Amino acid sequence: MARGSSKGPDSPTAKGATMHEAVVMLRPVSGKLAPDPASTRRIANAVLAEATAKTGLSPEATNIMDQLHAFSLRAPQTFLDALSLAKQVAQVTANEDVGSAYIEPVRKRSVQLPE
Repeated sequence: MARGSSKGPDSPTAKGATMHEAVVMLRPVSGKLAPDPASTRRIANAVLAEATAKTGLSPEATNIMDQLHAFSLRAPQTFLDALSLAKQVAQVTANEDVGSAYIEPVRKRSVQLPE
């Protein structure tokens, strides 16, 4: 899969399954301070292929962030669970906005400023 790739409507995704967005951080490559972008793309594609083979599903969309040694994707929970078990994966973090961070005030009242 390439950067920004997206699967078409005929891809084997779970019909009716809720899609989740996540950011996947890959484990550092041993002996390297910063992995090269080609290595990141190769590892990310291998991890995605492994999860696809285990589940029979594929992500709806992916974005490999090769300079950050990470990638983001939109996929069913089953796929994300299999992905998180890969030995090359260090962390899987949700990348979804579930709503507003606004907290309703407990007591609403007018503010009187001293003169």
